[in-house]
Amino acid sequence: MPQDWSDLVELTPDTVQKIVESKPGVYRMSSKRNDGKYYVFYVGQATDVRARLLQHLGDNEENECIRSERVKDCVFRFTYVDSQRERDSVESQTIQEYNPNCNTKKP
Repeated sequence: MPQDWSDLVELTPDTVQKIVESKPGVYRMSSKRNDGKYYVFYVGQATDVRARLLQHLGDNEENECIRSERVKDCVFRFTYVDSQRERDSVESQTIQEYNPNCNTKKP
């Protein structure tokens, strides 16, 4: 079940509001490391990807790992997925592929 992921986009409230629709989907957040490459630090899903990404960027983010990563040079990708079953599958496959350090619960 290949997904059509967006291009890498800077992870800021402005870019999220400009390009992400309030639709269900899966997203992955990445930060640039010392070697200049981006590494996925979190994978998630939501019924409203825009709202969820904005929550991650807000002052009330509960995941300490995400709070520490988002101060770096961060980008994200997302894909819209209507079906809950398919979102669960895409999220699980993406977590298995990238093994992000901020995902404390594995699906």
